[in-house]
Amino acid sequence: MSNSNASRGPRSIAAIVDAREQIREWTVETPLWRWDTPALREAWGGPGELWLKLELLQVTGSFKARGVFAVMRELDEEALRRGVTAISAGNHALAVAYAARVLGTTAKLVMPRRTNPLRVDGCRAQGAEVVLVEDVHAGFRVVE
Repeated sequence: MSNSNASRGPRSIAAIVDAREQIREWTVETPLWRWDTPALREAWGGPGELWLKLELLQVTGSFKARGVFAVMRELDEEALRRGVTAISAGNHALAVAYAARVLGTTAKLVMPRRTNPLRVDGCRAQGAEVVLVEDVHAGFRVVE
């Protein structure tokens, strides 16, 4: 999946807020969880707390959906007609498959054979075509 805008990234807080608003309908706002236990304080040698962003509760199980939608929502109609291709063994592939389905395009996902079968099945369940290759290096040769 390539897009000249994707390499630039957001240039301001306003751009980040705008991107968040643009993808809101396809993602969920995941909670923050404050972790402060006696075991944690003991491990740190004193008071302390750790804040965790529970992205495992995101639609696809990771934060990757946010980035994929931020890029794919900017694809023009011609690019969406062509479909998207990605190489990934997991979270990114799941996010691309989900975004492609939601945005009405196709996804070809090149995944190493060693990929967890649940991830492969998850991509296929979203309607993606999955191409299994020996490793990521072979995957890049496939999509050239």
